[in-house]
Amino acid sequence: KVKMNREVYVVVSKGSKVMALNIPDLKNKELKEATVIIEEFGLILGRITYTNHFTVPKDVVITQNPEPGNINSNSKNVNLLVSKGPY
Repeated sequence: KVKMNREVYVVVSKGSKVMALNIPDLKNKELKEATVIIEEFGLILGRITYTNHFTVPKDVVITQNPEPGNINSNSKNVNLLVSKGPY
């Protein structure tokens, strides 16, 4: 409760800045090539996670987040799952 005739300050958020982004398909690309493509699209290389994989060669992208295509997002980060090759 506010007493009568008291000043009240209100802060209004403009919300997060949502951008329309075109995310390239990086699956089956070598990590170096994927990094160049990410930069060419004006995106940011996010987290890189490595895992062993029996069929995908070492240093090749297995999957990505976000998936390829046109999306609306407030982040330009693209996270990659990259193969370490077989065990």
